[in-house]
Amino acid sequence: MSRIFTAMFLHETLSPDEYVTSRQDFENSLVLYPDQSHETNNYWYTPLKVWRELAVKHACEIITGFAAHASPSGPIEKNTFNFFCQQILEHLEKIHQPQNRLTGVLLHLHGAMIAQQCDDAEAYLLREIRRIVGADVIISVLMDLHGHQTHAKKQYADVIHYYHQYPHMDLAARATELWNVTQQSIVKLIQPKIITFPTRMLNHMVTTVEPMRSIIQWLEQQVNSTKGIHLLSIAHGFPWADVPESGVTPVAVYDEKQATAKILAEEIIETLGLILYHWRDSIKPQTVSLQEALIKAQQLRLLNSGKPMVLAEYSDNPGGGALGKAVFNLQVLLEKKIPRVALSSLWDVDAVEKSFSAGIGQELELALGGTLDPEQQRYYGVPLKVKVRVVNLIHNLQDEFSSGFLPKGSAVRLSILHYWNGKQWLEQHDVEVIVNTLRAQTFSPQCFTALDIDVARKDFLVVKSMYHYRAAFEKITDPVCVLTLNTPGRLALDFTKITYNKLPVNTFWPVLKNIPEYDQKIAVLLRNPAALFTQLDTFLRSELLHSYML
Repeated sequence: MSRIFTAMFLHETLSPDEYVTSRQDFENSLVLYPDQSHETNNYWYTPLKVWRELAVKHACEIITGFAAHASPSGPIEKNTFNFFCQQILEHLEKIHQPQNRLTGVLLHLHGAMIAQQCDDAEAYLLREIRRIVGADVIISVLMDLHGHQTHAKKQYADVIHYYHQYPHMDLAARATELWNVTQQSIVKLIQPKIITFPTRMLNHMVTTVEPMRSIIQWLEQQVNSTKGIHLLSIAHGFPWADVPESGVTPVAVYDEKQATAKILAEEIIETLGLILYHWRDSIKPQTVSLQEALIKAQQLRLLNSGKPMVLAEYSDNPGGGALGKAVFNLQVLLEKKIPRVALSSLWDVDAVEKSFSAGIGQELELALGGTLDPEQQRYYGVPLKVKVRVVNLIHNLQDEFSSGFLPKGSAVRLSILHYWNGKQWLEQHDVEVIVNTLRAQTFSPQCFTALDIDVARKDFLVVKSMYHYRAAFEKITDPVCVLTLNTPGRLALDFTKITYNKLPVNTFWPVLKNIPEYDQKIAVLLRNPAALFTQLDTFLRSELLHSYML
């Protein structure tokens, strides 16, 4: 009978960054110790739930270990990281004994976790786990697709699998795939081997639109266990982190026992890598300025759309480590006196505390959002001087995401009555802002509706998110009404303007405009109609033409 240990340690790290992630930041989201009840509706815990259910179904013994998650931010404070690792490792040493050995370890890690003085935090943890369990125990890892695929991770893990979808709506599916391959590896049906292809490309790719939607569909079609191809995925990397190894990296897990599996796996991931490089400009997010978004909204109103515009503040996404305090777009909307606006959510603990002290219905003057730090004002702007009315208060706002919930802390709904533009007070009409105490991105309209905002009556819903919000917000409006704003912020889309000291970006696109050896390979493959690359490229062009004609 299989005896499996599971654990979870998730953090997406923006580095370098002055904000150090503390133990309290994890406590604010999720920390579960081995001796605690692990009944939680936190979405990121989904894989551990799936593995527990599969263990019961297949009569396997499963031991659930430590689990922790914190919202993306700066490097984890050293003592906190060491303490959390200790929780996992000490528990593992206790249960893995000569007379009662584990057969497998299943981990849910992020892949882009950085601790103080440790750039590849997951590799450190995997190395220590391997030291404890030895070479014969299968170690399998599920990781966020924004993880960094590194040589060390591949060295210490037997199986690595990344989410396919962004937004991450597929955790249960990927966790199930990982379980199945792990079980086959434990009973020696297969001998798993990881192989990767570095594209030397920094990009931030979205998977629900073309051409990435079809690329992911093709990737999933290439999995073929009879030919020894068991798992395929893409590590997108987290391009706002300065680490020695990163970038878009296709990953395959094949069966080393099958003679031809390695050759096929190499062909598939090289094809995938070259296609991603070939379509590099098309797979990145398409953005507009706020002014362009306002013009688009006016055009849609002339067509009697009647649906709210959803404007995403990509560069101030707390889900990528930004603080969620930027006020650039809000300031423009106030200066233009644009009505019927709702924004979720500003991270401003002081504003929340003052609003709770004042109470519902009270009016007060606030310096809202932004920062007083001159070094950070280029990312977040200066606080906005506003007069507001406190409309609603909630102590524990829970945002919805897929089948789970994520905390946003205490939150307040503020109606902005007047804005001081430096010369005079400008009266505002139906402009509302959600302000909360926990720094977290907006996933769903629940952030508005929980505070009794009728989203259907708003012209503009401004959300601090990159892409996860689309899964829920596209259900309340038309896709044409969902736009990504290109505004100043911590998470700039132009990677050529980011200073990297550890990552050799001079050999990466977009700093390096073209990679000659990849261009040469593509030219050769395009002349070969039988090549996987040519078939996939033809398929993508056909899909894009079909979408355009529709």
